[in-house]
Amino acid sequence: MVAQLKILLAVAALMILTATIFGGVYMYKKIFRPAYDQEREAQELLDTNAPVPDLGQPVHQKALALIEAGDIDGACGDLEQIIEVYPGSKFVEESRRVLGEINLDRLFSKSPMPGKLEYTVKNGDSLAAIARNNSTTIAYIRHVNGLFSNVIHPGDRLVLYPFDFEITVDLKFQRLILWEKGKFLKDYTISEFKRPPQGSFPGKTKIADKIAWIDGKSIRLTDPDAGQAETWLQTPARATQPGVVICSKPDGDRAEERSELIAFGLFLGRGDIDELAVLTRVGTPVTIIH
Repeated sequence: MVAQLKILLAVAALMILTATIFGGVYMYKKIFRPAYDQEREAQELLDTNAPVPDLGQPVHQKALALIEAGDIDGACGDLEQIIEVYPGSKFVEESRRVLGEINLDRLFSKSPMPGKLEYTVKNGDSLAAIARNNSTTIAYIRHVNGLFSNVIHPGDRLVLYPFDFEITVDLKFQRLILWEKGKFLKDYTISEFKRPPQGSFPGKTKIADKIAWIDGKSIRLTDPDAGQAETWLQTPARATQPGVVICSKPDGDRAEERSELIAFGLFLGRGDIDELAVLTRVGTPVTIIH
């Protein structure tokens, strides 16, 4: 009886040992070996300097295909994803450019879009009052409605769009970015900037004034000729320091005289300034990143 018990125990021990060995082999093949192989492959990629896949590329290609198919909303979603999720992608600059063009095309057209309003002109209305009461600009109302002057008549129907924009100025990358409620709208290249030996750009500020120049003289923005004028955007002065001027580089008649007026200046292309002058209001917040 004792001998039989010993045999049973030996068989049981052998079975346990066999199961342990097979279990170990299974764990090695299914878990440890694949993990080791993945780590080895990753190290080989690092050692051979293999290129890292650009995850923004397929999203960008998809966005372009959606534009071709006429799905602009879907394309905008993909372009925004590249900007927000894959900022290191080599396609991010092109995505910003394409998205900016789409956003501005929509904004400047009379086509319906979320936020656009239709306003019927009443007796006593003026473009200045309509712009002020609807948080927009005279220049935008004229542009989107194809007006060649400030003259309006009761019964005219105008497309309006209330502006809730903010500006970020990135001095390191020389980029001015226009945002709407935290969403990218468009960016602009700063060709150069000017600051005096003493003093620095403010961090948080706002657009405090818009100055229109024509034939070397400043005019009011409500002037009928303001649409053909060169516009400066200016932030408020701080203590003894003047405000920051955002403009194109002065040229032509009295260029040197106007340049002397600029202590702090951000210079953009003339077309970009013309666009920003339409889209910014007195009070538009500005953040300057050094």
